[in-house]
Amino acid sequence: MRTITSTPEIDRIVTDLARLPALTGSVACPADDGSYYELQISYDNGDRRTLNAGRHGCEIVSFAEERTGPTAWSIPNRHFLDDLDALFR
Repeated sequence: MRTITSTPEIDRIVTDLARLPALTGSVACPADDGSYYELQISYDNGDRRTLNAGRHGCEIVSFAEERTGPTAWSIPNRHFLDDLDALFR
């Protein structure tokens, strides 16, 4: 586990997230090995959210609190996972 409070690192991840395309429809992910990043996001007002980002396979990104399914996918924008990888090296 790692806590990140650095504004440049947080800004980079937020920018990457904003650029991810929405995931619509059904997908099959045979190369998915179940690995993922779990980001616990805390806001100044006390709210908290959990973002899960699949590391392999379809690389689906979704908020754990959303029950409607995946939110986005990171395959078209490699910067998101590359930046997460860099945070944990």
